[in-house]
Amino acid sequence: MSCPSPYQGSILQGAQDPRVPRTESDQLVETLRTRGVDVRYDVYEDEGHGFTNRNNELQAYEQIADFLKHHLRTHEQT
Repeated sequence: MSCPSPYQGSILQGAQDPRVPRTESDQLVETLRTRGVDVRYDVYEDEGHGFTNRNNELQAYEQIADFLKHHLRTHEQT
């Protein structure tokens, strides 16, 4: 039986973010994945540093909740 990686992460990125350029997040995600970290990476094309679009914000909260439910269940089973 294989065990899931003990490391997981979820990164939310605004494509128009002036403080954290998307290229930096892309590099971080790529590095983590090459090291075996399970990373969910969601990019919001019309957002900057923080949410201004309420629909994007609600979608992000749903994705975060799904990520946590999945990984907390997986952790409980090990």
